[in-house]
Amino acid sequence: MRKVFLSSTSKDLYEYREAVAKAIHDLDGYHCVQMENFGARNQEALEFCRGKVRECDIFVGILGLLYGSCPEGVNLSYTEDEYITAIEARIPRLMFVSPDGFNLPGTLRESDEMWACQQAFRSRVNKDQIRATFSDPDELARVVVSAIYNWEKTQISPVAGRATPPPPDWRSRPPQERAPNLGPLVAKMCDRQTQESDFSDLFREGLRARRGAPQIYLIHGEESECPWSLVDRLSRTRLQDYAHHRWGEQHGVVAEKIVEWNYEGGSDERLERLTTRLFTQFDRGYEYGSGDVSASAFARLSSSIIDPMVVIRHDVRAARWDKTAKSFLEQYLRFWDEVGIHSPKPQFVIFLTVIHPAQEGGWKNWLGLSRFDKKQILKELEELTTSRRKVANGVCPTLLLKELTCVSRDDVMDWFSLNKIYDDVKVWQSKCHEMFKTGDCLRMAEIEHQLKLIHREFTERRGYV
Repeated sequence: MRKVFLSSTSKDLYEYREAVAKAIHDLDGYHCVQMENFGARNQEALEFCRGKVRECDIFVGILGLLYGSCPEGVNLSYTEDEYITAIEARIPRLMFVSPDGFNLPGTLRESDEMWACQQAFRSRVNKDQIRATFSDPDELARVVVSAIYNWEKTQISPVAGRATPPPPDWRSRPPQERAPNLGPLVAKMCDRQTQESDFSDLFREGLRARRGAPQIYLIHGEESECPWSLVDRLSRTRLQDYAHHRWGEQHGVVAEKIVEWNYEGGSDERLERLTTRLFTQFDRGYEYGSGDVSASAFARLSSSIIDPMVVIRHDVRAARWDKTAKSFLEQYLRFWDEVGIHSPKPQFVIFLTVIHPAQEGGWKNWLGLSRFDKKQILKELEELTTSRRKVANGVCPTLLLKELTCVSRDDVMDWFSLNKIYDDVKVWQSKCHEMFKTGDCLRMAEIEHQLKLIHREFTERRGYV
């Protein structure tokens, strides 16, 4: 079991700590160590806390605008002391720094001296460490999990004391010489090669044609096919690998945002509400300001974003698709075309997951009385993406990926082989036999659940956790 030390002030970041702690606890093979479990703090507790830091495999630090309390007779706050302890113990440090405009209630304002100390601490972390920013608890939790996953990819040895990083060329080794995939994303790595290849082809083509222009991808399938899992997979593999290559591992951070879709009103009204939600993802108080939600205003706002790549995901419920949906979607994509003209600083990648409801059976479907018209929606999406391909200049690269469908036994056998989970074909066959008792093809939701259990069993048996 790997231990993650969570360090931050509490008064201003309580909700953020709670979200991150829960996300870490939900990861297989990880335990979150936090001050809430230490009891009262005093001089002796400081040494106890330092000892807890030294016992951990990863140090996760969250910096807000408060410096926090200091032990009696010590000039450093607990959080900065924990950070220094992690440096001295050579523990990998993942740091997350709030933006300068982070909301801080006036009742929590510290003295000018402590304010200066915190600014110096933030400046030091910004210079010394890989760090990312955040705007809300859920986003921070996602970014922390992504950072842990990226760290995990460098760990190829079973846990025996401190994990040992692999040689630089480990990815170039033949598959039979590689270590098993131990990352938390492994259960989501089954099937979807067609969609992943199509995505990669357009992503590379888009970069060559207009580096920095937003790119747009539409993913569609039933809810039980977990379309958001494909977004997660592409963000943390293909896009993260590109970001590390382009900006280096220190600065190649991929931020992820989930923006709620809008279904009410006319297309203009929907667009205004959606873009307002988009703006507030990057500036929580923006809707109380000028109210300008134009593409040029968003391009100006994006210039202050530290992260070089931003993934934006919209979940679109196809059951709520109506006559206005297509024109609304066309307007929203034109919004991103206009953003691209202004050469935004981050590389934006926008995913729209069009989620089909479970297929209705029986007489309603046979008589064509079902509210959900899959063929019509697919036709409109194809028309929209095809029309955009015909207009080359000033249009963001846009692709409708093939529909997500159920997963076969062969796909799962390939998953065992590619990720080196067990090295015995008979074990693979036995696991697949148990999984596919009820049919030849299973929904991704069931596949991911089963593969997560298999992966957990494998890592425990082999002593990797």
